[in-house]
Amino acid sequence: MATDEFPNKELETLWAPWRVEYFEKEPRDRNFLEAAARASNDGEHLVITRRKNAFLMMNRYPYAVGHLMAVPYRKTGELSELGDNEVVELWNLVVHAQTLLRAVTKAQGFNIGLNIGGCAGAGVTDHLHIHIVPRWSGDTNFMPIITGTRTLSDGLRAFYDKLLEAQSRMTT
Repeated sequence: MATDEFPNKELETLWAPWRVEYFEKEPRDRNFLEAAARASNDGEHLVITRRKNAFLMMNRYPYAVGHLMAVPYRKTGELSELGDNEVVELWNLVVHAQTLLRAVTKAQGFNIGLNIGGCAGAGVTDHLHIHIVPRWSGDTNFMPIITGTRTLSDGLRAFYDKLLEAQSRMTT
């Protein structure tokens, strides 16, 4: 086979429109959870829902389309420092996130959890948050294993709008 034919005839094109959001973004702000907690512009920070003690937001660096996070307003890296109201509200937001993601993505399952401490994988060690990642049968593939690449099928802004639309239908 001629080398000039190889890329066009043998490789599939991956369309990942969300990547442009990374290229155009300033360097990552390590205090983005605290900034989102204080923000008045929810859309700018991808905040979906606010409650008294915690809020639900999209992850700007998602593992999968629809990766959400439930975050307490109060900055702490330890579960033992949360009050009862914060714990209850965080888990109520996890339930709300599942409902939203089932409506928008038809998720068949979820990975839900926390990474407490840097050695456990926490990207933000001083402001804990609960990850809610939708899953589907057969959604794992060779891309992360072979190429270290994730492919996501929807952009952050477009998906944010879908979540808000689904949420508005739930609360009316």
